[in-house]
Amino acid sequence: GRRPDGRSSRRVSRPGVEAARVALAALGLPAGATLEAVTSGHINESWRVALPDGDVLLQWLNHGVFPEADAVQDNAEVVLEHLAAAARQGIVPALLAVPDGPRRVRLDSGLWRAFDWLPGRDVHERPADAGMARTAGAALGRVLHDLRALPAERVRPVLARFHDLDVRLADFD
Repeated sequence: GRRPDGRSSRRVSRPGVEAARVALAALGLPAGATLEAVTSGHINESWRVALPDGDVLLQWLNHGVFPEADAVQDNAEVVLEHLAAAARQGIVPALLAVPDGPRRVRLDSGLWRAFDWLPGRDVHERPADAGMARTAGAALGRVLHDLRALPAERVRPVLARFHDLDVRLADFD
Protein backbone atom coordinates (compact mmCIF):
# COMPACT_ATOMS: atom_id res chain seq x y z
CA GLY A 1 0.00 0.00 0.00
CA ARG A 2 0.85 3.67 -0.27
CA ARG A 3 0.89 6.31 2.44
CA PRO A 4 -0.72 9.71 1.79
CA ASP A 5 2.74 11.12 0.96
CA GLY A 6 3.12 8.56 -1.85
CA ARG A 7 5.73 6.39 -0.10
CA SER A 8 5.11 2.73 0.57
CA SER A 9 3.50 1.84 3.87
CA ARG A 10 4.33 -1.29 5.78
CA ARG A 11 1.65 -3.86 6.37
CA VAL A 12 0.49 -4.13 9.95
CA SER A 13 -1.99 -6.43 11.59
CA ARG A 14 -5.30 -4.61 11.82
CA PRO A 15 -7.07 -4.98 15.16
CA GLY A 16 -10.39 -6.73 15.54
CA VAL A 17 -13.29 -6.35 17.93
CA GLU A 18 -11.44 -7.94 20.87
CA ALA A 19 -8.60 -5.42 20.59
CA ALA A 20 -11.22 -2.66 20.37
CA ARG A 21 -12.79 -3.90 23.61
CA VAL A 22 -9.39 -3.80 25.34
CA ALA A 23 -8.96 -0.22 24.07
CA LEU A 24 -12.41 0.74 25.37
CA ALA A 25 -11.51 -0.49 28.83
CA ALA A 26 -8.15 1.32 28.73
CA LEU A 27 -9.99 4.52 27.78
CA GLY A 28 -12.30 4.11 30.77
CA LEU A 29 -15.30 3.12 28.64
CA PRO A 30 -17.41 -0.02 29.12
CA ALA A 31 -15.68 -2.89 27.34
CA GLY A 32 -19.04 -4.65 26.94
CA ALA A 33 -20.60 -1.81 24.93
CA THR A 34 -22.10 -2.54 21.53
CA LEU A 35 -19.56 -2.00 18.74
CA GLU A 36 -20.45 -1.37 15.11
CA ALA A 37 -17.65 -1.27 12.54
CA VAL A 38 -17.41 1.97 10.57
CA THR A 39 -16.40 0.70 7.16
CA SER A 40 -16.11 3.95 5.20
CA GLY A 41 -12.48 4.62 6.16
CA HIS A 42 -9.44 3.45 4.24
CA ILE A 43 -6.50 3.91 6.59
CA ASN A 44 -7.50 3.48 10.24
CA GLU A 45 -9.97 1.11 11.90
CA SER A 46 -13.01 2.69 13.51
CA TRP A 47 -16.04 1.56 15.50
CA ARG A 48 -19.20 3.30 16.62
CA VAL A 49 -19.64 2.53 20.30
CA ALA A 50 -23.18 2.68 21.71
CA LEU A 51 -23.17 4.17 25.21
CA PRO A 52 -26.10 5.29 27.39
CA ASP A 53 -24.81 8.90 27.55
CA GLY A 54 -24.14 9.16 23.83
CA ASP A 55 -22.20 7.24 21.24
CA VAL A 56 -18.50 7.61 20.58
CA LEU A 57 -16.19 6.83 17.69
CA LEU A 58 -13.34 4.54 18.72
CA GLN A 59 -10.37 4.67 16.37
CA TRP A 60 -7.13 2.75 15.97
CA LEU A 61 -4.41 4.71 14.15
CA ASN A 62 -2.70 2.67 11.45
CA HIS A 63 0.98 2.86 12.39
CA GLY A 64 1.90 1.20 9.10
CA VAL A 65 0.75 4.37 7.35
CA PHE A 66 1.50 6.79 10.19
CA PRO A 67 4.62 5.52 11.99
CA GLU A 68 4.52 8.70 14.11
CA ALA A 69 1.03 7.99 15.45
CA ASP A 70 1.61 10.16 18.52
CA ALA A 71 2.36 13.12 16.24
CA VAL A 72 -0.92 12.47 14.38
CA GLN A 73 -2.75 12.50 17.70
CA ASP A 74 -0.90 15.62 18.91
CA ASN A 75 -2.00 17.38 15.71
CA ALA A 76 -5.60 16.22 16.14
CA GLU A 77 -5.67 17.66 19.65
CA VAL A 78 -4.22 21.01 18.53
CA VAL A 79 -6.54 21.33 15.51
CA LEU A 80 -9.73 20.23 17.28
CA GLU A 81 -9.07 22.54 20.24
CA HIS A 82 -8.44 25.42 17.82
CA LEU A 83 -11.66 24.73 15.91
CA ALA A 84 -13.65 24.39 19.13
CA ALA A 85 -12.37 27.82 20.19
CA ALA A 86 -13.56 29.13 16.80
CA ALA A 87 -17.07 27.90 17.70
CA ARG A 88 -17.09 24.97 15.29
CA GLN A 89 -18.70 22.58 17.78
CA GLY A 90 -21.07 20.25 15.99
CA ILE A 91 -18.95 20.41 12.84
CA VAL A 92 -15.86 18.79 14.30
CA PRO A 93 -15.82 16.08 16.99
CA ALA A 94 -14.34 16.47 20.44
CA LEU A 95 -11.69 14.03 21.61
CA LEU A 96 -12.56 12.09 24.74
CA ALA A 97 -10.03 12.26 27.55
CA VAL A 98 -8.66 9.18 29.24
CA PRO A 99 -9.47 9.46 32.97
CA ASP A 100 -6.47 11.16 34.64
CA GLY A 101 -4.49 10.95 31.42
CA PRO A 102 -4.03 12.00 27.81
CA ARG A 103 -6.62 11.66 25.08
CA ARG A 104 -5.06 8.49 23.74
CA VAL A 105 -3.98 5.09 24.92
CA ARG A 106 -1.11 3.05 23.54
CA LEU A 107 -1.58 -0.72 23.68
CA ASP A 108 0.26 -3.64 22.09
CA SER A 109 -2.11 -3.24 19.12
CA GLY A 110 -1.18 0.43 18.67
CA LEU A 111 -2.51 3.88 19.46
CA TRP A 112 -6.23 4.29 20.16
CA ARG A 113 -8.41 7.36 20.62
CA ALA A 114 -12.09 8.14 20.95
CA PHE A 115 -14.22 11.04 19.75
CA ASP A 116 -17.71 12.20 20.50
CA TRP A 117 -20.02 10.75 17.87
CA LEU A 118 -21.59 13.51 15.76
CA PRO A 119 -25.28 12.51 15.66
CA GLY A 120 -27.21 13.10 12.48
CA ARG A 121 -24.06 13.09 10.37
CA ASP A 122 -23.84 10.74 7.43
CA VAL A 123 -20.65 9.62 5.73
CA HIS A 124 -20.61 9.82 1.96
CA GLU A 125 -17.76 8.64 -0.22
CA ARG A 126 -18.97 11.09 -2.90
CA PRO A 127 -21.63 13.81 -2.83
CA ALA A 128 -25.02 12.60 -4.07
CA ASP A 129 -25.67 15.83 -5.95
CA ALA A 130 -24.39 19.36 -6.57
CA GLY A 131 -26.22 20.74 -3.52
CA MET A 132 -24.48 18.26 -1.23
CA ALA A 133 -21.14 19.13 -2.82
CA ARG A 134 -21.77 22.88 -2.26
CA THR A 135 -22.70 22.26 1.39
CA ALA A 136 -19.60 20.13 1.98
CA GLY A 137 -17.39 22.67 0.20
CA ALA A 138 -18.81 25.52 2.28
CA ALA A 139 -18.18 23.59 5.52
CA LEU A 140 -14.62 22.78 4.43
CA GLY A 141 -14.10 26.43 3.52
CA ARG A 142 -15.21 27.55 7.01
CA VAL A 143 -12.87 25.06 8.67
CA LEU A 144 -9.92 26.07 6.44
CA HIS A 145 -10.68 29.74 7.14
CA ASP A 146 -10.55 29.08 10.87
CA LEU A 147 -7.32 27.10 10.54
CA ARG A 148 -5.56 30.08 8.92
CA ALA A 149 -5.21 31.54 12.43
CA LEU A 150 -3.53 28.40 13.77
CA PRO A 151 0.25 28.94 13.97
CA ALA A 152 1.90 26.37 11.70
CA GLU A 153 4.57 25.56 14.28
CA ARG A 154 1.87 24.08 16.53
CA VAL A 155 1.31 21.25 14.02
CA ARG A 156 3.99 18.58 13.74
CA PRO A 157 4.87 17.11 10.34
CA VAL A 158 3.92 13.43 10.23
CA LEU A 159 4.47 12.68 6.54
CA ALA A 160 6.37 14.70 3.95
CA ARG A 161 4.07 17.37 2.43
CA PHE A 162 1.04 15.84 4.18
CA HIS A 163 -0.19 19.26 5.38
CA ASP A 164 0.58 20.98 2.07
CA LEU A 165 -2.86 22.06 0.83
CA ASP A 166 -1.55 22.63 -2.70
CA VAL A 167 -0.42 18.98 -2.84
CA ARG A 168 -3.78 17.80 -1.47
CA LEU A 169 -5.70 19.88 -4.01
CA ALA A 170 -3.47 18.59 -6.83
CA ASP A 171 -4.46 15.06 -5.78
CA PHE A 172 -7.98 15.87 -7.01
CA ASP A 173 -6.73 16.58 -10.55
